[in-house]
Formats: sequence, C-alpha cells, structure tokens
Amino acid sequence: MKISSLLFLMSLAVASVDAGGYTRSCDSCTTRNSGRSNASPILECCCGNGAGSCHRTSLDLNRCIANARGVMSPRNNGNLGGSCHWYRYLDGYRLEARCGDGSGGHRFTDVNLDAIITNRLGRLECYGHMGS
Repeated sequence: MKISSLLFLMSLAVASVDAGGYTRSCDSCTTRNSGRSNASPILECCCGNGAGSCHRTSLDLNRCIANARGVMSPRNNGNLGGSCHWYRYLDGYRLEARCGDGSGGHRFTDVNLDAIITNRLGRLECYGHMGS
C-alpha cells in the first residue's frame, strides 16, 4: 500500500512539471543575448526535473515568438531577433522589447512567456522546441 501511494505521489510530481507554464517549476530565470547577428534573446532557468533536482536549461526565444507589426506574439519559429532588440525580462514571466512596426517606426511591446513556454522534465519547451 505504501509503495503504491508513493508511486502515485511521484507521478503527480512529474505531471506537475510538465503541465502549465514554466514559472510553476523553474527558478532563477534570466534572459541574455544570443550573440548572433539577428540577436534573439535566450531564456535561461533552473527547472525541476520531476526527480527532485534542478536542471539549468536555456531556450532560444526566436523559436517561440514573432514580431507582428511591432507587437510580440506567440508563433512557432517566429524569428523575433530579426526585428526586435533591447530585451528585458520583467516580473519573472514577461519579455519586453523594442520592435520594428514595418513602417520605419519602433515601439515597446511585451509578451507573457509563461503562456508560451513550459517545463518538460527540467527543460524549457515551446512548440516542440526543447531547450538545452
């Protein structure tokens, strides 16, 4: 009885790591520049892996977010870095950037990363793209 209860509780812990946004099971998150010419931001976190330990993981946000006329929005392989810059990580879940609007202007915009990115057993994930 005790073993089956323990297995059940462990399965709940693993499921909770996979479900919902990454902020439920990741800590110490920051963003940094990728260093490439189309400088996309990289989200780095320490995420629970369902086995009680923390895994340092990073995800290129070019794979998760697009710039749609000066507004960041979720999109698979969005190539955000091609038209946005001056990234800031705010409130532990939002990404802010200055993005081109397609008409020669720029505006500050932000997106809720927690609605796009999950923790998949210690690795950040969006649209099937797994972090390191």
